[in-house]
Amino acid sequence: MDIESKLDTDRFGFKIGKTNGDIFADNPSETIKKLEDLGYKLLIARVDFKDIELINKLEEFGFRVKDSQMTYRYQLKDFKSDYIKFDTIDYVIREFKGSDTKTLMSIAKKSFNNYGHYFANDKLNKEKCQEIYEDWTYNSCVNKNVADKIFVAEFNGEPIGFLSFKIYYKDGNSYAAGGMGAVDLEHRGKQIFPRLVLSGLQWGSVIGLDWEEHNVIVNNSPVNKSFTKMDFKPDDVVITMHCWLNKK
Repeated sequence: MDIESKLDTDRFGFKIGKTNGDIFADNPSETIKKLEDLGYKLLIARVDFKDIELINKLEEFGFRVKDSQMTYRYQLKDFKSDYIKFDTIDYVIREFKGSDTKTLMSIAKKSFNNYGHYFANDKLNKEKCQEIYEDWTYNSCVNKNVADKIFVAEFNGEPIGFLSFKIYYKDGNSYAAGGMGAVDLEHRGKQIFPRLVLSGLQWGSVIGLDWEEHNVIVNNSPVNKSFTKMDFKPDDVVITMHCWLNKK
């Protein structure tokens, strides 16, 4: 049973597994014992919020909720290129350039401090938690397996925000999922993030995607409001659970 997250294992220095909750559905006790025998110390499971029975079962074996995320979807057949207007003309939205990479990494590191399920786990090193978002941004910039498109917000010639997208194919449809994205702390509240989202919708419409989607932690009110105002429709909710093994 190989569910190892090599990136997490290398970063934190012990064996970490990542999976959806399905592998625990039939016999959690047996599955967890096998993973313990394989040397896993931390398990991270992403579980459908509607599966209360499985969530409760995992809680009995030591899993704890660390975040919950809403998926917002926009069907691009409904998209009209001029349906939203913004007043923030001082900000330019453009495509990513390689020279942006270090600045975007810095924006992500600052923006995601104390955010997400890794930070919610008190036993994980906080500096290494910050590195996750920095590295994710770097990989988005240099690796097409991570991101196919990145839009950058610029102010006075300097990048101050960005949003990445990855294209997927499912049941004969194509869609783009939002990946890494952040806006510099000093430039928030100026409709920068919605403009980045809109650029993604325009791009997706032009290349013929069926829909676009973004996952947002449910207590991130500003971003949830942005998607609602832009007519994205809420869909799935998943929760992320952590379980420490070999506790004796």
